[in-house]
Formats: sequence, structure tokens, C-alpha cells
Amino acid sequence: MPKNINPKTWSLPVRWNGNRYSEASDVPAVPAPTSFTATTPITSSTVNLAWTNNVTGDYSTLIERSPNGSTGWATVATKSAGVTTHTEYGLDNATHYYRISTSKAGATSGYATANVTVSATTTDVNQIFAHED
Repeated sequence: MPKNINPKTWSLPVRWNGNRYSEASDVPAVPAPTSFTATTPITSSTVNLAWTNNVTGDYSTLIERSPNGSTGWATVATKSAGVTTHTEYGLDNATHYYRISTSKAGATSGYATANVTVSATTTDVNQIFAHED
């Protein structure tokens, strides 16, 4: 091997399909979750998340939260197949930004996003939409 090539930087995405390895191009696309909502009861520091998964079989849904909707995304939870809700407790009075994606067989969907403002006296549920990044 030539001296200037670092073998640790080489990778080929593959997946095991039960009886052979296949290239990542063989991995089917995973549709993004839809109907993603983030709501909070009035005078509560709780946020209820709900969504529709468009995948069958064995999959997981990753839930992330950001302080500003563009950076600082942190994993809140990972849900198993069939679970389409999550509740967050003890949140500060602020706008909280969420995004979710679905993973199955080595492929990950685009994101569905939602945001909600937690307030001591009011609830402001903002525009909710889904898109792929």
C-alpha cells in the first residue's frame, strides 16, 4: 500500500440482507414520518409529540431537540417500531424545536420537524411541516 494512503479513511457502505452483503445502493429508501405535532397543555412544562410512521417491519424513530431549530441538535429519545408518541417533562419556558427521522435496514429517512412554545400562561403551537434534508 502506498505510504500516503491511510487505510482507516477507506470505507464502503454495505448491509447484510440475511444471506449476503450488498452495496448501500441496494438499501431501499425510508420514507420520513408525517403528521408530526408538538403540543403542550396550558401552564405546563410538558410537550407531547406525536407522528405517523410510514414504515413497516423492524425500524426505529430518532427524536432530536434543538434550542434554535438549526444547530445544537441533541438526541431526546429513540423509539422502537410501532411507537408514535413521546412526552417531554420539565422543559423551560421557551420555544423548543424538534425533528424526527426513521431508520430501517441501514437507511435513514429525511426529517419531519415541529416546534412549540412552552409558557407559564399560554400555549403557542407554531407552523408544523415535514420535509427531507
